[in-house]
Amino acid sequence: MAADEMLNEFLIECNESLNQLDNDLVIFEEDPSSQEILASIFRTFHTIKGSSGFLALNKLETISHKGENLLSLIRENKIAVDRDIINVLFLLVDAIREIILNLSNKGTEGENNYEVLLQKLEQLQASEKDVPAKIMAPKNDEGAILEKVDALKENVENLSGITDTKIRVDVSTLDSLMNLVGELVLARNRIMQFKVSEDTAYLSSTHKLNLVTSELQTVIMKTRLQEINNIWSKFHRMVRDLAVAKKKSVNLVLEGKETELDRTIIEAINDPLVHLVRNSIDHGIETPAQRRKNGKPPMGTLRLSAFHEGGQVNIEIFDDGAGIDPEKIKEKAISKGIISIEKAAQLSPQESINLIFKSGFSTAKTVTNISGRGVGMDIVKTNIEKIGGSIEIHSKPGENSFVRIKIPLTLAIVPALIVSSGIQKYAIPQLNLLELVRLELDDNKTQIEMVHNAPVFRLRGKLLQIIYLDRIFREGSGKNGTHQLNGNKKTLNIVVLKSGNHEFGLVVDEVHNTQDIVVKSLGKKLKNINYFSGATILGDGAIALILDILGIGHNNNIISDVLHKDDSGAKTKSNIQKLNVEKQTLLLISDLMDNQMAIPLNTVARLEEFLCSKIEISGNKAFIQYRNKILPLIVLSNVFIEDELKKEPPEKFLENKETLKVVVVKLKSGKSFGIIVDKIIDILETEIIDKGPAPRKGVLYTFVMKKHITEMIDFDNIVNKVESQLIAIGTN
Repeated sequence: MAADEMLNEFLIECNESLNQLDNDLVIFEEDPSSQEILASIFRTFHTIKGSSGFLALNKLETISHKGENLLSLIRENKIAVDRDIINVLFLLVDAIREIILNLSNKGTEGENNYEVLLQKLEQLQASEKDVPAKIMAPKNDEGAILEKVDALKENVENLSGITDTKIRVDVSTLDSLMNLVGELVLARNRIMQFKVSEDTAYLSSTHKLNLVTSELQTVIMKTRLQEINNIWSKFHRMVRDLAVAKKKSVNLVLEGKETELDRTIIEAINDPLVHLVRNSIDHGIETPAQRRKNGKPPMGTLRLSAFHEGGQVNIEIFDDGAGIDPEKIKEKAISKGIISIEKAAQLSPQESINLIFKSGFSTAKTVTNISGRGVGMDIVKTNIEKIGGSIEIHSKPGENSFVRIKIPLTLAIVPALIVSSGIQKYAIPQLNLLELVRLELDDNKTQIEMVHNAPVFRLRGKLLQIIYLDRIFREGSGKNGTHQLNGNKKTLNIVVLKSGNHEFGLVVDEVHNTQDIVVKSLGKKLKNINYFSGATILGDGAIALILDILGIGHNNNIISDVLHKDDSGAKTKSNIQKLNVEKQTLLLISDLMDNQMAIPLNTVARLEEFLCSKIEISGNKAFIQYRNKILPLIVLSNVFIEDELKKEPPEKFLENKETLKVVVVKLKSGKSFGIIVDKIIDILETEIIDKGPAPRKGVLYTFVMKKHITEMIDFDNIVNKVESQLIAIGTN
């Protein structure tokens, strides 16, 4: 908070306290034995003294301190209360008012030194008369002081203007106001639906109602907004204590402290921010000795920034510490069994960093009462996504780490797109909405493709998995493959959605309009259904369920706790350079079902073509004598079939063929096997930027190559299955 704002807040609170003091002193004059009133008066003077000392208001601090000392003697029964004391206390209150008036109008405490008042306070404290409390008549030597009372009162009468700009309102009152405005918004929406008259006056009135309601909604929303500094203000002490505990030197920089958020959002992000700050101090910023050794200044920098952008609030946490080493992240993930060695080798640096979002992941060598980078990061991510936000982490090993969080301004009244599936209407928060796509029947046939019973739409060259809204609730399983692709529909409405770093298309029957909706919480029986985040009442009085985009993605295996599918092209501020995209050398093949697939070339030993007459069948398995050893042959299409009874026998693939194309793979154990494929298309080096969803087990992801949807084979999955077969047949 800026110094001017702090002073203004102090003046407002101080004036309110002085008004209360007037009342308390009147009561105390009537009943000097009231310890409760005496304690209230003492607390008020003590608060004014402390705040004025913090703000370097020396004159105000001095006179309030003298008053506090006098009251302290009264509390200890060292001075009896009489009219002398009551009068001086009233004068003290008026003197404080005069100083506040000067601060409000001139910005200074004024030229009055209040010598007479201070002398009188000194005299009263020095007397220490231990006599029964009683009220005595004023003495003649107080005339000069009493004359001062009238002069002070004349000067302090525009003081009430200080409180004109701000008032204190109970939070529950604001919540009630918010609920009433929500009901008004619903009534407005309903009235705007009616077309009962073309009368100019009626149309003008409804238009005015719409404008006033929108304006009132905006104003009431502002009453719930709080500065993010309400959270950040406590970080100074936290950073200081953590830095001392870890023997580090840290400079905390806070930017955008005045950025405002709905108080419910502030409450929701409090714990995630605390966790991220702790991580930066604990495992991000190095000790002064380590920093000097690395050519850095001994004091590290931790910067928190907040700003509005695109209807959202961006929060950034940056530290110039050791950063995150992708290789160490992968090593830790492998040691914890989170990922295999083969899969880890295929990850880009950014994908490796994203492993810290995996449940239970930690790079901490020992358990501490602070945190380890990665401990609880899955919870941090989940809590942020629950309020419609997203989080991404970037790092330069040895240089810095950078976290960006995007969150909505509020959750009470949100703009939403109204869609329908069948007779039921649903609301989709605009926060999750990217674009709308309408496909005519002809376009639908050419642009919607099926990848193992999963519909995929190619949007400007990028693969987008499709979910049918009506089929989600009809089946309850979220699987789309058992239905016809188009049915009898002549058009297809696709709502392109985004949750976090994941995108997918939701097919709906109709797209209606956008409107501000009032979010109503669901009852206990519906709260655990993660397809919905709430409900609202539409303009026609109908109830619409608000779709939980994150939940829909989870239930349909599009969004899970796996890696973000496309962080490689992310752009950030100057703190982070654009991430490099790793090139991969791939063997492009097609299986016997004509599915185009890719195998990393570093897993391939040789490409061979065997005569079918040389292949032997034993126990429903195929073998060939290859380089003085028995080489098991695996039909690639069968690998993806879990049910053994549904797998095609090897004999079928030998019918009417003279040769078979085989990819020979050698495992690290030294064992080898051959994969029977239909075609070997090409060997190429490529950059895979846009990754689509994995349509089935045994596939890592899909991408477009040579104008065809291509599956990247999950080689670990194949190896695990083949290893068990090799052990079973005892081959070398």
